Amino acid sequence: MPEFSGGWLAGAWALVLLAMALAIGGFANSFTAVRDAVEPSFGSMAWTVPVLIDVGVAVFRVIRRWMILQEERSYERANARWWARKEAKWDLQDTYGPLLWRVRAPRRARGLYRWGHHTATPAAIRTSPSPPTRRRPRLGSGTSATTQSPKRPLDRPAPGIT
Repeated sequence: MPEFSGGWLAGAWALVLLAMALAIGGFANSFTAVRDAVEPSFGSMAWTVPVLIDVGVAVFRVIRRWMILQEERSYERANARWWARKEAKWDLQDTYGPLLWRVRAPRRARGLYRWGHHTATPAAIRTSPSPPTRRRPRLGSGTSATTQSPKRPLDRPAPGIT
C-alpha cells in the first residue's frame, strides 16, 4: 500500500473529518427526530429510544460477523470465508453497479450470495446450464388418438370464487 504524504495526507484527513462530521450530523438529526416522535409515549425517558436503536444496530453488526467467525473452528478459515464473501459482493458490485447490484444482478446470483454460496462468479452464473425442459408432442405429429394423453380441463376458478 502506498504511503500518503503531503497533499495526499491532508486530503485523506479532510475526507476522514468530513465523514465524521456527516456521521455526527446524521446521528444528531435522527436522534432528535426519533426522540421527538416517541416523547408522547416515553416522556422523560424518550432519549433512551434512539440510543438503544443505534446501540442495537452496532451490536447486531458485530454479532453477524461473530456468527460467521464461529461457524469455523479455525480463525484463518473463518476470516478467509468472510473475506471471500466480501470479495463476492465486490464482484457483483463491479459487474452490475455499486448501488443497483441487488436489482440488476440475476436472481440466481443474488440467491447464491445471500445463502453464502458465493463461489460462483457472475460469468459462471450466466453460463451455467439451465434445467432440462420436457417437451410435449405436437398435436397432429403423427400420433394416433388412442396414444394421446387426455385433454386437460379448462382453467376455471373454483365454484363460488370470482
